[in-house]
Amino acid sequence: MKPLQAMLAAGGALALRATLRNPARTINEEDEDREFPGLPIVPTLLCAAGWSLFAWIGLAQKDDMITTDEQVEIASDISEGGRTITIVTTASVPWLTGTAVNPTIRAVELAKLDNEVTLVLPWLLPQDQPNVFSGKVMFQSPAEQAQYVREWMKALYPSAEDDDEENEMLLPEIRFYAGGYAKDVGAVFPLSDIAKALPQNTFRDVLILEEPEHLTWYYYGERLTHQYRYVVGIIHTNYVAYALNWDFPVGLVKGPLLWFYNKWCTRAHTHRIVKLSDAMQSFPRAITANVHGVRDAFLDIGKSTEHDYSHDFYFVGKLVWQKGYNRLVPLLKNYYRQTGEALPMEWFGSGDDASAIYESTQREVALHNIICRGQAVDHVELTNFKALINASDSEGLATVTLEAIAMGKFVVIIDHRCNHFFRQFPNALFYRNQSEFIGAVQYAASHQPNPLTDTELEGLSWSGAMSRLVDAVQTNQTRGPVDNFASNALARMMKISSSKLFRNPDYAEIMEEVKREREGRDSLRSYQVAAT
Repeated sequence: MKPLQAMLAAGGALALRATLRNPARTINEEDEDREFPGLPIVPTLLCAAGWSLFAWIGLAQKDDMITTDEQVEIASDISEGGRTITIVTTASVPWLTGTAVNPTIRAVELAKLDNEVTLVLPWLLPQDQPNVFSGKVMFQSPAEQAQYVREWMKALYPSAEDDDEENEMLLPEIRFYAGGYAKDVGAVFPLSDIAKALPQNTFRDVLILEEPEHLTWYYYGERLTHQYRYVVGIIHTNYVAYALNWDFPVGLVKGPLLWFYNKWCTRAHTHRIVKLSDAMQSFPRAITANVHGVRDAFLDIGKSTEHDYSHDFYFVGKLVWQKGYNRLVPLLKNYYRQTGEALPMEWFGSGDDASAIYESTQREVALHNIICRGQAVDHVELTNFKALINASDSEGLATVTLEAIAMGKFVVIIDHRCNHFFRQFPNALFYRNQSEFIGAVQYAASHQPNPLTDTELEGLSWSGAMSRLVDAVQTNQTRGPVDNFASNALARMMKISSSKLFRNPDYAEIMEEVKREREGRDSLRSYQVAAT
């Protein structure tokens, strides 16, 4: 028995013994000078039993795969390549959200550094796909979707465009876990154990969880730090901010609870957390670094000295109020009141609030010059706009803003911690209030953006992002006995509570589809990147 476990068990036994020897009785005036008679027997029995159970849950588990400072420092060093890296994310192209695009490119970039990389994506049944993939049923099988993702990767890297076997080996392997789309929150959740997406005999070296809290809210498997040598979580989304924006009083309750639960999940299942900005909540063993870059197609536009800006202002984002539209609409109303002009602007995106957002542009005179496109679009196609207006303050670090900067555009953004990375770019126009917003918009309308320097281009590129990632994941922080105890207890309780959620027969079809795909793995080629 471990020393701390023995200590806790002994403490529970002593508490129980003291309770039985000192049965409770009421203290009255005659007893004031006497020794305290003891605790009530029933509550104390319950507390002792609960404490003993918590001690058993927390300590009757194996430790992390790596346990010493030297081991964790070696495992966290990915600078030399030659590692076996698994990346699990919550979204997949053709959904062009940040949690789909950035992990996919990160997988290729890590593979280019001579790592053996597997990208694990959610598989949605065809009836769920229209909610995510721009209203179209895209794929009838995981193999079909894997092929689409590979083609998307090839389009990003011309060297992989040939169909011969040698060049195809430049792409990471693609696997799937069973996913389900929750329409009320507009997100995909795992319906299966994400760790079982890989064969059991696979070397479990480095695991990168893109949105670790999201992936483990309902995770019911064994602790991921028990299954992988080193687990990194990259925080993409400010879920607490989204929760606080829910209608009163739900947001006031849900926000703080989610804040604690996120810390719980990440403490149990990761060794290192990377936050894209300090707008995110605090996490155990966390560091702040922007480990995202942009595709070369954006940088090629930014390098160009010729731009045809036939339109001024636009925004690209999912059509849900929390993506910044709830902040942008009041700003545009005030702009109309102060200037007497309805600002011309185009909004691109699809989402669950599309109808309500569109109706708001029809009701308000101040929004009559807004064109709500209501469709998802690849941002790289919008080269004829001069300035992006992104009023969101609930993002971790907005991918759309990063891409607009890389294209050499102005960005009009709020002076907030989520945007601090953009302070280094002259084309970022910050505002703190409504009057400064008007000034930033008018400046963008009457001026031309500054050309990007070589240093700025490197900072926006994926090569720059990979350098920041290598530095961010390096650590020598190990868990102490108390941390390990708490992490084991939390993970065990999560497993017990979450396992009940996945016995619903409605999940049988999607689970069976993924199972068939694994059994027929011969139809899905395995890809590994060679050193370039």
